[in-house]
Parts: sequence; C-alpha cells; structure tokens
Amino acid sequence: MRLARTSSSSQRKKTSQPASTRSLAARERGIAFDPVAGNVLDAIAAAASVSGIIFEYGALSAEPTPYPLFATLSKHLTIKGYTLFEVVADPVVFAKAKQYIFDHLQSGAFNPRIDKTFPLDQIVAAHRYMESNAQIGKIVVTV
Repeated sequence: MRLARTSSSSQRKKTSQPASTRSLAARERGIAFDPVAGNVLDAIAAAASVSGIIFEYGALSAEPTPYPLFATLSKHLTIKGYTLFEVVADPVVFAKAKQYIFDHLQSGAFNPRIDKTFPLDQIVAAHRYMESNAQIGKIVVTV
C-alpha cells in the first residue's frame, strides 16, 4: 500500500473546496490521512480503494463531519480516529515507537523533509512562515 496525505496549505483556511483540488487518496492507494475532517470526508471515502483505511487525526474544519455510510459499506472501508495519545500515554508503546523512529532515522529509511530552519531569536518569523502555509516539509527552530 502507498500512503496519501490529505493536508495542504489551503485546507487549513478553506475546507469546502472540491475534493478534486485536495490531495485525496487515489483509487490505487489503500491508506488516507485526513487532518481536516469536515464535509470532505465523503469525498475521501469516495476516492478510497476497496478495503481502504482512512485515518482521521485532526479537526481543522469547524464543519460537522458526516459519516460516509454508503461508501464505507460498499467498499468495506475502515475509518479510524487517531490521536498521538494512543501512543504516548502507554510508556511501553511510546518507547517502542521512539526506538522505531530513531532506528529508521539512523539507517536513512526515514528522511524528513526540512523546508526552512530559523534560529530561536527569529521565532516570530518562523511562526509567520508557518501561518503562511507556504512550506513543503518541516519548519525547524534551532536553540
């Protein structure tokens, strides 16, 4: 399975965009991550593959999130709510997760994309840059 990310800079400000303008899961993809929720969950479910999994991990939209019943039933979808507390609240699971990430960063299997780095004394500029939604990757503040 390949992963699809649904977050984009314009989603944080507008969640009523047509689904075609968002980075939704294409039909050949099996997993979609949606940090926005709201009225486009139905479009994500429509774009999901049969037996696909949709992770709802945020609520950036202020709109209600209707459950896509017919797409879920006809495609055998799994829609899972997730928060980081699922991992960090359990010390054993958290330790395993950290070790997994450290090992994969060290081996080069994970290669985080860093968009821009700011020194701590430019924290206001870093925050403005984050709010601009212009970044592709992570914003790093060095201490």
